[in-house]
Amino acid sequence: MDRVAKRNWQIRLAALVIFVLGFAAGALALDVYKNSQRGERHGGVMDQLNLTDDQRAQVKAIFADARAQMSDVRKECGPKFREVRDRTDARLREVLTPEQWTKFQQLTSEEREHREREHAPEHREGT
Repeated sequence: MDRVAKRNWQIRLAALVIFVLGFAAGALALDVYKNSQRGERHGGVMDQLNLTDDQRAQVKAIFADARAQMSDVRKECGPKFREVRDRTDARLREVLTPEQWTKFQQLTSEEREHREREHAPEHREGT
């Protein structure tokens, strides 16, 4: 029984680590993206730096390149992330009862919806 309990905690810890890493990576990517968008839309950072027209054009090009690279990274990592999540879900399903599994899916779905609402465009307008 002790070995089973240890295995269960290891699975839970692995799922938590995967979730935290995914959340951190997403938050970092979103922060980089938002910062680059602010600079382009509002001129905020570029205005404060008193850039010349040539510098402004170069900085915009750098941000555009960074956005393209981030898009490529998201496309590349998306399937890998889904694969890890699917494997984790399969392992969790082996451990959880059907009721626990249903509750787990409900909770993670609610958390995902909450994050999406927080990052919806209407929440970003005021920033």
